[in-house]
Amino acid sequence: MYFDSLTDALQMAGHGAFVWSAYGITLLVVVYLVWAPLVRSRSTVRRIRASTFADSNPSTLESLRGSNNAP
Repeated sequence: MYFDSLTDALQMAGHGAFVWSAYGITLLVVVYLVWAPLVRSRSTVRRIRASTFADSNPSTLESLRGSNNAP
């Protein structure tokens, strides 16, 4: 498409509001579809790590501390 000016491109012969809002809504949906699983995944990983740490028995934690730290 060819437009004589930026104003003509934004207005698109009276259809600009519909076209640009459609692009904006589509962009928001795509960003959400990428962002939401990332946040959910991070939350799940944190929950699993916390659960694993809480389920560990104390003797296992002591052996790990002893092997990593010098007396």
